[in-house]
Amino acid sequence: MLARVQDNGETSDPFPVSKGVKQGCVLAPTLFSLTFSAMLTDAFRDSDIGIGITYRTDGSIFNLRRLQAKPKVSKDTVNDFLFADDCALNAATEADMQCSVDKFSEACNNFGLTINTKKIEVMHQPAPGKLYAKPNITVNGQRLNTKIKVCRAIVLKTLLYGCETWTVYQRHARKLNHFHNTCLRKLLGIKWQDRIPDTEVLTRAGLPSIYTILMQSQLRWTGHVVRMPDHRLPKRLLYGKLQQRKRSKGGQKKPFRVTLKASLKAFDINHNSGSRQLRTEEYGGQLYTKAPKHMKPTG
Repeated sequence: MLARVQDNGETSDPFPVSKGVKQGCVLAPTLFSLTFSAMLTDAFRDSDIGIGITYRTDGSIFNLRRLQAKPKVSKDTVNDFLFADDCALNAATEADMQCSVDKFSEACNNFGLTINTKKIEVMHQPAPGKLYAKPNITVNGQRLNTKIKVCRAIVLKTLLYGCETWTVYQRHARKLNHFHNTCLRKLLGIKWQDRIPDTEVLTRAGLPSIYTILMQSQLRWTGHVVRMPDHRLPKRLLYGKLQQRKRSKGGQKKPFRVTLKASLKAFDINHNSGSRQLRTEEYGGQLYTKAPKHMKPTG
C-alpha cells in the first residue's frame, strides 16, 4: 500500500509500505495469530519435547483406574500453551527446555520475528520434596535473568540514591562494593567455597562494579552542570566556595572536587581541555573491575 506523513498541516509524497499493518487495523490480530500458529508448527514439527500425558475421555473422570487399561489409553505431548498473543513453552527438564527455546528461536528467525528477552520469564516447579534450582535458559546466547534486572533497577537505585554529589571515601566505597558483590553472588548462586573472584561475578552478571557506577554517575552529573548557563545556581555552587569558612583542627574534610578530579584521571579524561570532555559517551562504556586509587580499599 501507499502511505503519506502529515506534519504541521503539510502532507508528504506517497511512499510504498511493504511490511506491517496499519495501526488499529482489525486484520492485525488475525494475521498475527495465523503467522504465530504457522511458526509454532514449523518449530515443533518433528519434536517430541514437552510434558507427556496419558488420557482417556470415556468413563468417569473420577475413576483414575481406567487409565491403567493400556489398549484404551492415548498418549500426547504438551509442548506449548497459547493464550491470545502469549505462548508458554513446557518441558520436563532444563535441557529439554533449552532445546525447545532454541527451536522456537530458530522458527522466529525463519518468519522474521524477534524475541524480546526483556519480557520473557523462566519458571521452574520442582518435584515434591526437591530443592528449587534456578534454571539457566538462554535465547541466542542471552541469559534470561529477571533477578539481575530487578537488582539493577531497584536495589542499586535505592542504594546509590543521590550519589552524584557524594564525597566518596575509601570506607564508604568498600562497604558499598561488598554489599553489591554479596547480592550478586546470592542471585547467581555463587558460594565463597567456589573461590570465584569478584571480577568473574561482575562479568556473569553483566554489571559494573560500585566504583565504576559511582564515578559514572558523578561525571555524568558534573558534565550536565558544567554545560548549564552561568546564571544557574548549581553551576555557581560547583565553581564557587564559601566566603566565610574556617579550617578545622587536624585532618580536613575531603572536598567533592578531589573525588571528581580523581575520577577524571581514572577514566583518562583531561579536565584542562574544556567542558566538552565531561560527556558520558567517553567513559560510559568502560567496565572497571578494580577500584581507582582514590577509592581502592587499603589492607
